Amino acid sequence: MMQVSLGDLKKKNWITVGLSGADHNINLLVDSKLSFFKDDSVDYVYSSHLIEHLTNEAVLALFKSVYRILKPESTFRLVAPDRRIFINAYLEGNIAKVSYGPRTWGEEVKACVEANKLNKSLLQPHQLLANYFCAYNKPANDGPLFDKAEIDKRINNPEELTEWCNQFYDEERVGGHINSWDTNKALNYLTKAGFKAKLSKFKDDDLAIRKTYSFYVEGVK
Repeated sequence: MMQVSLGDLKKKNWITVGLSGADHNINLLVDSKLSFFKDDSVDYVYSSHLIEHLTNEAVLALFKSVYRILKPESTFRLVAPDRRIFINAYLEGNIAKVSYGPRTWGEEVKACVEANKLNKSLLQPHQLLANYFCAYNKPANDGPLFDKAEIDKRINNPEELTEWCNQFYDEERVGGHINSWDTNKALNYLTKAGFKAKLSKFKDDDLAIRKTYSFYVEGVK
C-alpha cells in the first residue's frame, strides 16, 4: 500500500512530501503537480495543517494533483485549523481561551512572545485573531500588527478578512499562514477537484495538539 503525507506529519512507512526533511522536498506553493507520482498509483493521501500555508489557487491545483495520483475509490483526508472557531471565539470575547492542545491560544502566543521577546501587542484579542490569518513560523506566532477597526469591519466576511490581513505578509519570511479555511470552503475545493467530498470523523492519524481547533474532511475519488 502506498500512503502519502502532505506537510509535516510523518508516519512510519508513509511517503512524505513537504518543504524540507521529507522524502520529496518541494515548495507546494509554487509546484503542486506531484509529478513524481504516477496516475492512479496511490492508495491514500493525508494532509494536516498544510493548506493554510498555500494560496487558494495552489490548493486547488494540489487537490487536482492528489485526485490524479489516487487510485479509484481511494481517499484523501484533510485537516486544517478551523477559522470559524477563532472568529466565533473573538466575537464572544474568548479568543484567548481557544483550546490549543495542552494550552489555550492566548497562552501559546504569550509563550512565544516571551521566549522570543516579541511585541506584547500580539496578545491583544484582535491580534490573536489576525495571528491565525497571517503569521510567520520563525519566530513562531510572530506577525504584523493590525488595526482593530479594520478587522472588525471585515469580521463577517472571512475571505475578505484573509485577503486584507495577508496584504501585509512579508514574502521574504516564508512558511507562515497566508490563508484560512473552514469546512464549507474545503468541501467546495475538494468538489471542484473532482472528489466526492464529505465531513469526516477520523482523527487517529493527526497530532494531538491539532484536534481541538481543526476541522476534518475527506474526498473519495
